[in-house]
Amino acid sequence: MSEAAGRSLLTGSLAGLAAGALWGLVFVAPRMVGGYSSLDLTAGRFAACGVVAALVMLLSFAWDGRWPTTAQAAACVLFTLGILASIRAHQ
Repeated sequence: MSEAAGRSLLTGSLAGLAAGALWGLVFVAPRMVGGYSSLDLTAGRFAACGVVAALVMLLSFAWDGRWPTTAQAAACVLFTLGILASIRAHQ
């Protein structure tokens, strides 16, 4: 196995382990923070996921120099606003 393939295998395995651990928090978090509703926890998860995704995107864009087009950025903003409106409508 080449060095690049080994590094890729390690990165993928660690990402899978991290995803599994975070998925498991869905069941543990409500017991840890008893004073919050399921809607509060869901909104918090969406916000945390958005922050992490934004950081990864910014680092990725800075790394290879490609930025999203205006249409892609507008679609992202509209999608985010749609999710926020949906959460607000179900309160």
